[in-house]
Amino acid sequence: EHVHGEDLRSIVRQMKKQGVLEFPLEHALAIVLGMCSGLAYAHDKRDLDNSHLGIVHRDISPQNVVVTFTGDVKFVDFGIAKSDSRGGFEQTKSGKLKGKVEYMSPEQARGEPEVGPAADIFSLGCVIYQCLSGKPPFRAGNAAAALAKILLETPRPIQDVRKGIPEVIADLLGRMLAKDAARRPADASELLAELSGIG
Repeated sequence: EHVHGEDLRSIVRQMKKQGVLEFPLEHALAIVLGMCSGLAYAHDKRDLDNSHLGIVHRDISPQNVVVTFTGDVKFVDFGIAKSDSRGGFEQTKSGKLKGKVEYMSPEQARGEPEVGPAADIFSLGCVIYQCLSGKPPFRAGNAAAALAKILLETPRPIQDVRKGIPEVIADLLGRMLAKDAARRPADASELLAELSGIG
């Protein structure tokens, strides 16, 4: 599919040239809902026998989120995605890091061989944090420092970085960025249900 639009990284760069560091809240939430819908489709995908494929993107970052000129949001680059199904996507070797470091989940940063949808939720939380604040939550000067931050540090609460973020969104984002995968929404469908319930 040819997607006529711009990736989030390019949009952010153009915004910075105009002196705008963060998305208006309503635009950020529209993009977030689009990302959740696309990711839920991948997480819930089944084969012809109705067996769950267990797809995990593993490389969610602003470069891989495209906003079309008609306002749709698309995930691209499933090049390192994994699937639990037989004959599915190639599994990454244990201990080998895959993905963009600043958006990587703690379990990916540790080189765990098996990561689930909650890893995508963490990465999505990093992208959302950046949309709302203008910078990723684990920015560092090099990959090793970024990995250390992901594993050891808690980012500043989004409400401390940007005023006016509703408490319910700040709480959800905090859970998305939890070090423990069990504390995050389990997958994008669960996350989408929570977001859709926010008035």
